[in-house]
Amino acid sequence: MHWAPGPSFCLCFVQVRIIDDELFEKSEEFKVVITNPTGGATFPADHNGMPQDRQVSAVTILNDDAVAHNEGLASLMSALNINHHQHAVGASNWADQFTEAMSVDGGGDGEPPSCFDYTMHYLSLPWKVLFAVIPPTILYGGKITFAIALIFIGLVTAVIGDVASLFGCVIGLPDSITAITLVALGTSLPDTFASKAAALADPTADAAVGNVTGSNAVNVFLGLGLPWLIGALYWKNEGATAEWIARYPELYAKYPGGGFAVPAGDLVFSVSVFCGCALVCLSTLSLRRLVYGAELGGPPVAKWATGLLFTCLWGVYIGLSCWQTFSHIA
Repeated sequence: MHWAPGPSFCLCFVQVRIIDDELFEKSEEFKVVITNPTGGATFPADHNGMPQDRQVSAVTILNDDAVAHNEGLASLMSALNINHHQHAVGASNWADQFTEAMSVDGGGDGEPPSCFDYTMHYLSLPWKVLFAVIPPTILYGGKITFAIALIFIGLVTAVIGDVASLFGCVIGLPDSITAITLVALGTSLPDTFASKAAALADPTADAAVGNVTGSNAVNVFLGLGLPWLIGALYWKNEGATAEWIARYPELYAKYPGGGFAVPAGDLVFSVSVFCGCALVCLSTLSLRRLVYGAELGGPPVAKWATGLLFTCLWGVYIGLSCWQTFSHIA
């Protein structure tokens, strides 16, 4: 960094090293922050997104549009006689997929795998091999891969639910508690890691927050709506069987024709607690926008306090739901 004094200003040169971290370089953004500026050092008002004791300017390094554009890339690859299938996203055949599944991924920039990498590899190896069975993305533009991957995700989710239910039965844990703890963690942790990666990579929190709310919207609307629709059609055709009458004797007098019955149980209380915690969470994000100019990050004390608050909200939701369920059992 070099300072060049002028008649009424100081000129600062900052050298930024650009690391080739992807096949095609995307646009990169960073912020220049001047804390407690003196001598009239300011940025334009439209660049300043922080409190007045700091001056902030966002810097964007644009990618090469001529290379990043699909048509330009296709023309370049065609001129160089390059097989674009060899450079497609994902493996080009099943053999490559199984080879990648058996390989241990190391750190970035060619670093060798650590002990943690080896541990996670062997723990996830059965799942890697299982999902390597999915057809590669090169077939029919990835459409078959997408469809079969959804089927695999559904099967794995069903297995996780059944295993968690059996585990809860062994240790005497009600299904409702198993669902909001073991099953919820197993199905939501991937979204958590995806949100973390999005929060670190993106200049804004839109992708991280949108991933959390969007994934839960899919779970509630599609994950509940589609199975309930299938169940309603099945029991509409099945009618009131002997098993149905034995399971819902109080509903048989009211609905002699049978139907798809889902007793609410503790659902009303659990959803009410969740809505209250979600309201506190969204209010906190809105307050951070006003105070710090950002939903995520900020000063160390603020970001750690926000993370602790959100973790405590999850604990409050689990604790109150467990208390309600066990109080009914007692």
